[in-house]
Amino acid sequence: MPSHSPRAASDRQARRFVAAAALAAAIPFGSTAHAASCAELIAALDKVWQQDRVAQYEVKGRDQAPGGRPMVVRIGRTLYDGSGGDGYTRTQVEKTDDLLTMLKRDEKSGTAPCEAAGKDNYRGSAMTKLIYRAQIMRNVTMDYTFWIAAANGLPAYHEVNGQFGKGAFAWTYGDAVKEPATKK
Repeated sequence: MPSHSPRAASDRQARRFVAAAALAAAIPFGSTAHAASCAELIAALDKVWQQDRVAQYEVKGRDQAPGGRPMVVRIGRTLYDGSGGDGYTRTQVEKTDDLLTMLKRDEKSGTAPCEAAGKDNYRGSAMTKLIYRAQIMRNVTMDYTFWIAAANGLPAYHEVNGQFGKGAFAWTYGDAVKEPATKK
């Protein structure tokens, strides 16, 4: 039975924010990262919106395969948000999301804080790793580290770290994404 305490509501709200911002331990900025245009990340996230079926699974880290109940599912323009833990809510969405909007705004103004973090592998596939430090509110940042698949240019996995919390998320596309049952 879900808890309705203020703390539980705050936790659910933070998890929803983390999940929604990416449709959710970041790699620290260091000597291997270098400044980069956010164009590659924008292209990857734009490509997500060209996909008819997308799901994100909250995972414990890169070694955990996506499975179980997805946190977020989008089929066409219908978004199923399961981050509340007690079933899915269904809403209609436009062709954008908060993270992509912030990223495009920052890139246009020349302030997009992206870092190229090199090449990597995720679950046996070649990836490009990119980091975006989003200014969510004044004095509040969230670091998003994305693993973009070399084969198709889509995000396969991402990690979030910031004042609103941490999270790791695996992405799935296509026929593997099924419509979830919604709350009654």
